[in-house]
Amino acid sequence: MLHDGTAEGEAVSYSQTVPNIDYGWTDKVSFYGDLTYQQQIADELWNRAMDPTFISNCIQNGERHPFLKHCEDTVEGFSTPKCTTILTTMLSQPDLLGPFQLKEIVDVYRSYRLKDLDKALDLFGTWAHQNKNHPCRMPYEYLDRMGHFKEFHGFDFFNQRSYRFLAICIGKQSPTQLDLLRDEYLETAAGECCLPVAYTLGYAYLGQERLDEWVALLTDKLNDQNLQGEQRVNWLLARAQAHEIRLGPVGDPYAIVNLRPMDGLTYIEEAILSAELPETKMRLTKERAARLSSANEMDAARLVLQEAAASASPEDQLRLTEWTDCVNRFEAARLEQVANQDEEAKQNHLDRLRSRLEQATTRGDTKAIERYTRMIEAAENQ
Repeated sequence: MLHDGTAEGEAVSYSQTVPNIDYGWTDKVSFYGDLTYQQQIADELWNRAMDPTFISNCIQNGERHPFLKHCEDTVEGFSTPKCTTILTTMLSQPDLLGPFQLKEIVDVYRSYRLKDLDKALDLFGTWAHQNKNHPCRMPYEYLDRMGHFKEFHGFDFFNQRSYRFLAICIGKQSPTQLDLLRDEYLETAAGECCLPVAYTLGYAYLGQERLDEWVALLTDKLNDQNLQGEQRVNWLLARAQAHEIRLGPVGDPYAIVNLRPMDGLTYIEEAILSAELPETKMRLTKERAARLSSANEMDAARLVLQEAAASASPEDQLRLTEWTDCVNRFEAARLEQVANQDEEAKQNHLDRLRSRLEQATTRGDTKAIERYTRMIEAAENQ
């Protein structure tokens, strides 16, 4: 480390050696224009990452494959044929998709669609069918990982935002894929609705100002007398979401998605009546409680969870306890927010009065000075 300076008018230099620093910043290494060496490294990376043994280890260890984990870099670094090979390999090994969360798989689609549009959609569709009952999130359920986003506490905000981003890609940027997604992946082999696909389609139809067509499709499906019991549940959840998003927003993909969660509650209630399996009843309990708490119906949300606990298994008891804790934390945050708003409003009011007092003083307006002084004293004592 070098340092130049002056001492008593004369230029001096200092040098210091720190032997214990051993750090290399390897991003964007150019290797001084040695394209052959760069190609050798790329080939070695390709061979190792695509080796069947490496892929098998990723599946066994529940790890995300690096070509999907760092998908933006992968798409930038590999040719279109190689990206197609990656997608084909991942589709032949669907267990590789197991560790991915919704936002992560949406990011994979958004990156790889630039190289192979249809196979990227197939990859999302495959993941979606693996997660056909994808659950909503309770308010504040995500805080352990995303505490800095706690102000976005609307119903299922982060999931719905991911569906909306995907819908922008499909409904606006690649509209031919909307029909493909609907026809290939909306319905499972058992006749159930695949929720991640349905929620994405809901936003895609909304963005195209064709939500009435989507509602008609769902209504026709629910009018099918052969659709009974467990088969109806996810179709009703899709219908609930369509009703909740019907007022928009339509345009900006980065707009905050303000759902109307209570608008779809009647469909949730019907789904609860249709459900037969304990696991289905449990996830519908979460859907109901999450909507109630998002609408500030905290006591009602806790009561729903408490009633479910009466007949729940020990494992489900733990889940219900966690969800109840989410409601409690959300309620505390709401109360704190209200308290802060009151204090902020009081401070803004005082600032305005003091500004007017200063103006009155400048003008020499004695009556105004006396009036604003009394008002400030009264506001401070509230």
